[in-house]
Amino acid sequence: MKIRNEQVPRLSEAEFSIIPIVEGEKRPHAICLDKDHKHNLLKVAASVEVVTGWVKSGVTSWGVACGEVSGNIIVFDFDEKHYLGLYDIFYAKLADHQKVLIDKCYKSKTRNNGTHIVCRTETSQPTIKLSSRVEIDKKTGKEIIVTTSETRGEVSYVLISPSAGYEVMQGSLFDLPVIPDDIHEELIDIMRTFNEVFEEPATE
Repeated sequence: MKIRNEQVPRLSEAEFSIIPIVEGEKRPHAICLDKDHKHNLLKVAASVEVVTGWVKSGVTSWGVACGEVSGNIIVFDFDEKHYLGLYDIFYAKLADHQKVLIDKCYKSKTRNNGTHIVCRTETSQPTIKLSSRVEIDKKTGKEIIVTTSETRGEVSYVLISPSAGYEVMQGSLFDLPVIPDDIHEELIDIMRTFNEVFEEPATE
């Protein structure tokens, strides 16, 4: 279900910490920053009244904080700009009991054609980079390491619809499943199988 801008305060009522975002970018909007150009929305949620004020002021791009501040939100983030078709490959590797849960999650296409899978977990989970690969930087011609999949948990946030470029593919943020911790571990273990960069053993 696509979220309309006027529905954003309802997300605040549903235990999400809402972050106003600069249109067309991914950084927090000045409206939520203090005199030091900082905010605390990854730890403390703004009230429904404050979020409503942001909507009325004309903000149209939004993020949600992950982790405990939003009721143990976790996001499985697949960057298909760097690994085309990664989510479909991941899904094909799932067991039936894992697919049943993933099919209930909120699924969104991102601005760069990546995929976000959003759910809640039983306990708060960290943000973890799970797979990377080496690419050639188009500007410098040098090798760089890029992240292809990660989880977004504590002290992180993701953009959501109605932000430009974010398209809802499945489910609703107002009806998220709770993924048991043991299943969460199974899922991130599968995501780790896509890693193509391994650290060299330490030398004496």
